[in-house]
Amino acid sequence: DHYLGKAGVQAITDFRRAQAAASGNTWEDLLSNDHVEQVVVTMMEKENCAGRTGFYDQYGIVRDVLQNHLTEMATLVAMDLTPSGDDK
Repeated sequence: DHYLGKAGVQAITDFRRAQAAASGNTWEDLLSNDHVEQVVVTMMEKENCAGRTGFYDQYGIVRDVLQNHLTEMATLVAMDLTPSGDDK
């Protein structure tokens, strides 16, 4: 997916590895089911989307963003990192 090519998205696993190395896996430990009760994914618009909903519906943008991009982001944040570091 083209969204996975964005620099910020590609940096997620690097950030997680660097944070884990610097703090002894605190972030990774906090992602366990002992600490996480639920996950909420929110997509916020900077402006009102009035008048654009027809465009969104016609081209499937909401489905693309929600089903693909936000799920990809949630996966990169929550997935187990591989010991080898080859998780990109």
